[in-house]
Amino acid sequence: MGDINLNALLKFIDSSGDGYIQKSEIQQFLGTQKSPSVFNDYFNSVTSDIDKNTFLSDMCNIMQRAKENNQTIQLNFTDEKDAERFEELAATENRDNKGFFQYSNWSKELKVVKSLEEIPFGSNENIRDARFCDITQLNLTEEQLLNLCIDKTTIMTPEQKAFLEPYIEAAKNPGLGIRQLHEQGFTGKGVNIAIIDQPLGMHQEYADNLIGQIHDINSEEMGWNNARLHGAAVTSIAVGKTTGVAPDAGLVYYSAVNYSRNSQEIKAYREKCLEEMAKRDNPEDIEYWQYELDLIDEDGSCPSNTAYVDAINRILDENEKIPENERVQVISISWGFNEEAYGFDDLQQAIQRAKDQGVFVISAALYNDYDMRFGGANRNPKGDLDDSDNYEAGAFWKKYSERGERDDKLLLVPMDHRTVADYKDGTSYRYEGNDGGESWAVPWLAGMYVLAKQADPNLTPETFWKYALETSNECRNNDSGNYVGRIINPQELIQKIQEQKNIKNTQ
Repeated sequence: MGDINLNALLKFIDSSGDGYIQKSEIQQFLGTQKSPSVFNDYFNSVTSDIDKNTFLSDMCNIMQRAKENNQTIQLNFTDEKDAERFEELAATENRDNKGFFQYSNWSKELKVVKSLEEIPFGSNENIRDARFCDITQLNLTEEQLLNLCIDKTTIMTPEQKAFLEPYIEAAKNPGLGIRQLHEQGFTGKGVNIAIIDQPLGMHQEYADNLIGQIHDINSEEMGWNNARLHGAAVTSIAVGKTTGVAPDAGLVYYSAVNYSRNSQEIKAYREKCLEEMAKRDNPEDIEYWQYELDLIDEDGSCPSNTAYVDAINRILDENEKIPENERVQVISISWGFNEEAYGFDDLQQAIQRAKDQGVFVISAALYNDYDMRFGGANRNPKGDLDDSDNYEAGAFWKKYSERGERDDKLLLVPMDHRTVADYKDGTSYRYEGNDGGESWAVPWLAGMYVLAKQADPNLTPETFWKYALETSNECRNNDSGNYVGRIINPQELIQKIQEQKNIKNTQ
């Protein structure tokens, strides 16, 4: 029984679709479906201890899946030490509540790092992304550990894990007193939000919020067939049961990619690139547009706003068919809009249509669309996450905030050091550490607007913004004390909305 037949494996692997062991991963691992069907041959050729351990962990996952399907797999090892290592590994407690090991190395190489500098950068130079990294050989400070991006693929020592776990759990808190508002009944119940983002996998944080099915605009067409980390994160920030600002809000989800393979759009964008190159003198500008041309040739696609246009209009079309109290009140899009790409004028028309319908479109381009400036705030995970004094400028833009320019119209919301739903399965989480970006600030703000609409269904985006600035607090960088903007005060904001609503009702 030492031989494992590939065809037999494929009959039951990923039968529950939880993403632990994928058919495509097995095929990638073996190289081709025609590869030998004996995994042992591959294992015997592996020399690295870490690769052997990773392979054995994957085999444990396969055997667990087989067990669930009433099948038995037995591995034979030519080396007795390998057999002992397998038995030791299989007996460890590094499993989830289903009996699976919580990482798989088949889709991405596990990196054993021996210094902090070897951990890859995340979204910017302030971020170290420790996903798919073995950090057990590192002697990291508490601050360094807390600033890492970590998920179930990160291999840690028991001590590292024991230190981080309480902070990772605490970082699910949306912060600034949002959970106190939940206790007062402001959970978003009765208000619907639409999110337009990358393909979404189901997760326990938001599965119950979803209204209807996930609507695909062009993700499948663009080859984005699997769930992505971005969609799960933004959705959990907006409406997650333990991570979200508005955990009882109704969720309408549209999967859309801001690229297109349409020949007409590609032709128009190619002409745009050539036109810009012809009139530019700056070598860096020319290099940028040449890069855009090269991407068209390599990928057969171009930047496009069309998918966002279609998604927004479909949301608004549905709104017109249903009672007012069932309509989407806010659309969250954690992307900026490319003014040079196809369909930008149509996008502006779609956003104006949303305004006319009373729907607030919150995106990374909020300033351009509404003349409202917002930014993301970082927070000290060791401090009180509900205290605004524990917040400062977000990690990616903090250095710019030290210029000393006072901006009393910049509204800040929580962004960094967040725990969000992960996309790999329906139960795991990802800790963002010192990471963030406006992608995480947008759904937080959209969730806050949902709570505000629950407090006053007649509230407009403009009035919401006015009250949010009026009730906000000063925000300063913790080390320099430099003023960086106004940070939102959710409880004061909701109280202000209620007071103004009562005044109107008595007039």
